Amino acid sequence: IVDSLILLVLIYLILWLAANLFIHRYFLNREKSQSARTLRPQNTESTAIKTLRWLLFSIAVIILVNYINWDYTFWTIKSTKEDAPSILIRFSNILQILIIYLVARLFIWVVTQLILHRYYNQREFEQGIRYSINKLLAYIVYFIATIVALRSLGMDMGLLLGGAAALLVGVGLALQSTFSDFFAGLILLFERPVAVGDFVTYEGKTVQVQKIGLRASKVKDRDSVNFIIPNSNLISQTVINWSYDEKSVRFQVKVGVSYGSDTRLVEKLLLQAAEEHPEIHKRPKPKVTFRDFGDSSLDFVLGYHSTNIYNSEWVKSDLRFRIDELFRENNVIVPFPQRDVWLKK
Repeated sequence: IVDSLILLVLIYLILWLAANLFIHRYFLNREKSQSARTLRPQNTESTAIKTLRWLLFSIAVIILVNYINWDYTFWTIKSTKEDAPSILIRFSNILQILIIYLVARLFIWVVTQLILHRYYNQREFEQGIRYSINKLLAYIVYFIATIVALRSLGMDMGLLLGGAAALLVGVGLALQSTFSDFFAGLILLFERPVAVGDFVTYEGKTVQVQKIGLRASKVKDRDSVNFIIPNSNLISQTVINWSYDEKSVRFQVKVGVSYGSDTRLVEKLLLQAAEEHPEIHKRPKPKVTFRDFGDSSLDFVLGYHSTNIYNSEWVKSDLRFRIDELFRENNVIVPFPQRDVWLKK
């Protein structure tokens, strides 16, 4: 009992030193930069501390199990080969697997937060590229950790991979859409036609990409409603990515005035409404196009550039309110649809 208490106190002391003298101090320095705030260092800090806590206590438990020579056997798996020994699933084996995954998770944190983070800042990588690299690294490390965990149980990896290949053929036929989403997720991570933080229009809705997983992606619309979209839809369907190339996008507001209106006055009022709005760029300048002689109105289009992509409809709404005010002040009439009907006896 005394040895167990000493071990637990030692583990707690190591955890306290690592959490307060290294991890917490490191993130305090990162919080001074603007880029660190966007990465939410508080969340990554708590993740590192929790992972380290579970890792240290798992090591402590497995040391105690070996010290008191108590290792309960849960299952016994007989080998198909005659000379091969049976596989014993013991309490210590479960702890070993847990330690392997915790070490893998801690390794991912060290590489992404300590090594790659500095490299990202030096090279000024975009947030979407950082996310893709970190996600791909996590998949590779967890895959290697799974193989190491299975080998620690004494399993024959050649036989296991052969059986898995045969199983995947049948599973692949039944889960074609799932595998399609999986490979589409890899394309999104490598090719990056859509990245985290991009504003896209999908099925008529303008949304912001929050997360790209291996099977599905999470997006959020203007009403803060989260949608889960299969990755294959983002690859196979037509998706407008407003953030793919240019940060500034050109938008249009259409308006019609009655026949007989002063067209130059209409142009002046439309440009005035655009120039007064703070979200509209001065360069390139807004431009008014006399689009057509409509059935009931003279049709104009006000074109402008803005970086407020996510709230573009609100900017257009502000413009329409201001255009209506200016038209009323200057007696410019917006007509309703009209038709001339001739009655013949």
